[in-house]
Amino acid sequence: FAFDASLLLAWPGTAFTWSPVPELLFVRGGLTTYLLGLVMRGDAFITTDPFSMLDLLAGVYLNPADAAVRFYAGAGAFLRVVHAPNLLVGIDPLAPFGFEAALGAQLPAGSGASVFAEFLPLLYVTDYPGMLLSTQESSRGWVAFTRAVLQVNSVRVGVRWQR
Repeated sequence: FAFDASLLLAWPGTAFTWSPVPELLFVRGGLTTYLLGLVMRGDAFITTDPFSMLDLLAGVYLNPADAAVRFYAGAGAFLRVVHAPNLLVGIDPLAPFGFEAALGAQLPAGSGASVFAEFLPLLYVTDYPGMLLSTQESSRGWVAFTRAVLQVNSVRVGVRWQR
């Protein structure tokens, strides 16, 4: 088992990983919240958005566990949850779910910990790609399709504690 503490761009997240075939395959479930972010918006450095993302990803390790840098790849899906003031918690009607791919590397940091970085493009499924893009500070790193929006500038970094 492993536990991650990370930032997806500027948003905090946690994840648990289980390896059904140790040293080869893994399954990761996580939560990233947009309730508190380290993003420069106007004069504010700490910002908030009323969303969280639950994700489930399956992956494969690409080289041996004792390598100086351990590479991995995976794919999965996510669910966007909205929790705005005066609303019940529910599925985001604008972009309820999507798909993700991961390509990452982890380096040992001692005492069972590793630091990691992963490229994590996100494909949001939506009937309103223009509206979803309009909620972003910038459209750089985003690509709109007829029924989806791809975020290609998504990077996750953090610390992983493995047992």
